[in-house]
Formats: sequence, structure tokens, C-alpha cells
Amino acid sequence: MSSPLPPIVRAVRALPPIGRQIASVALGRHISEACMAYQGDDQAIPTVVLSFDCDFPIDVEALPALCDALSARDVCGSFAVVGQWVDRYPEQHRAISDGGHELINHSHTHPNLRNTSYDFAASEEFTERMFGDLSRAEQLDELRRCHEAVRQHLGVEMAGCRLPHFGNLAPETAYGLMREVGYCFSSSLLAVLSPTLGAPYTALEGITEIPVAGCPQHPFTVFDTWHCLVKNGGRHAAEGEFLQLALGALDSCQHHGGLLNLYFDPKDVVDHPDFPRFLDTLVEAPVRVVSYETLLADTA
Repeated sequence: MSSPLPPIVRAVRALPPIGRQIASVALGRHISEACMAYQGDDQAIPTVVLSFDCDFPIDVEALPALCDALSARDVCGSFAVVGQWVDRYPEQHRAISDGGHELINHSHTHPNLRNTSYDFAASEEFTERMFGDLSRAEQLDELRRCHEAVRQHLGVEMAGCRLPHFGNLAPETAYGLMREVGYCFSSSLLAVLSPTLGAPYTALEGITEIPVAGCPQHPFTVFDTWHCLVKNGGRHAAEGEFLQLALGALDSCQHHGGLLNLYFDPKDVVDHPDFPRFLDTLVEAPVRVVSYETLLADTA
């Protein structure tokens, strides 16, 4: 896209991170709507990618039930998987491939998983170094080992990657690593920080970046269940609030003919009452729900 970014987005993006967060609290919905309007195409079919990050063993436990819920509605999901958990729990991960869902690389150990404030993340077996602190050789090894685990246990050759620490790591330096592994896409950047405000774009020759949607009220924070339901008790954990935000984002996607690239954590949605309601609305809405590979093939 060559047209200038919307003034409200340019102004807030120019602020330091703390300024962005303050501005997004006051102007979040206006920023989110401006992003979807900018990247959308009124003549296009509104499109949703529904992805899930399988970071912890507790996420892996939720996979069979989650995949059943998606398959029952004929919805394709995209799952960012961690190689060490694929090695340890191949049967649970097989629910993804057996259900015809997509797998993408989320590194082998997911560096910096440990967070003693939450029981599911407190184990000493989780690493504390950030992915960005690893050497280039270590980062490449993380991607290659995850790829091999999925190929060995599930017989799948993955085509794309989502880096760990979404929103806290600039992916630009890792696109070359992804290309070296043989990938063609990434989903590792927040929509409001991307040059297209959410539409897929060529980040590096051979690598298409497919940005992830921000929270409708806090667009400089990814719209994930960590933000909405978990961190510090959740910013949008009141009864029905998560559902209303998701439905509002879906309405904006439909109105502007845009792309809504969502991701959630399996452990948080598999038993949450808002999630089946959202899925039921999604399958009835005039949108297409596709995998990343299908999205790329359709836009090639």
C-alpha cells in the first residue's frame, strides 16, 4: 500500500511505547477501526484466520477438545506449536493434523516461558532467556528442531512461523532464519505496527508477513486471551466482554472487507463460555475462515 497511513495511526505510532498505551486507552476503538478501514478492500471477501499458540503443556492438554469443537463446525484452525511439547505429547498434537488443521513453527523450547506468578508457567523446566537474546545459530536451531519434531511425529512439513514473545520482539532480524528453514510466511507482527495495518505484505523476498489483530480497545496490545482473560486478572474478563470484543472485531472485518488474524491460547478458550458462541457466530457470518497457507495461495 502506498497511500499515507491514517493521521490518528501516524500520530500515535510516533509516540514512545508508554505514550502509545495511554493513547490507545483513550482512542483505541478509533485506531482499530482506522486500521481495518485502511487495510480492507470493500470488494474483497472478509477473511478470518483463527490461530492458537500451544505454549504450555496445559495448552496441549486442551488440543483434542479444541480441535473437536472446530471440526464440529467445519472451521479450520492454525496452531503455533512448540517442538519440545510435540516430542513429549505427540498424540495430543495429532488431533491437529488428523483434524485437517494447520501447524506453524513456534520454536522448539519457546524461550522465556517461566513466570512464577502463574501456576501453569512456574515450572523450573521452562527457560528464562528471551528468544532475542539467543545467538543467530541458537535461534536457527530452535526453528529447525521444532520443524523436525513436527515432521517426525506428525508427518507434516510446516510452511510458516510465529516467533515467541509476540509483541516484544521485532521479527525483522529473524525473517532470514525463516527463509533458511524453508518457510514462506510469518505471523509475528502486530497489525497496527505493520506497514499495511494488518494486510499481508512481503517482509523479505520469499517471506510474507501476516500481521495479528490488536485488541479493539487496546490496539497496541495483541487481541489474545493472555491480555483479555489472564494477565493481572484479564483486561476484558467480565462476563460476556470477551465475546462482545470479538464480535465487534468481526463486524469491522465484514464492513471493510478486511483480514482479521486472531490468536488465542487453547487452555483459555476450550472451556470458556464465550468461545463456542463466537464460533457459532463465525460460521454463520458472511466471511471465509482459512489457514495461512490458503490465504497466501488465494492472494498470490
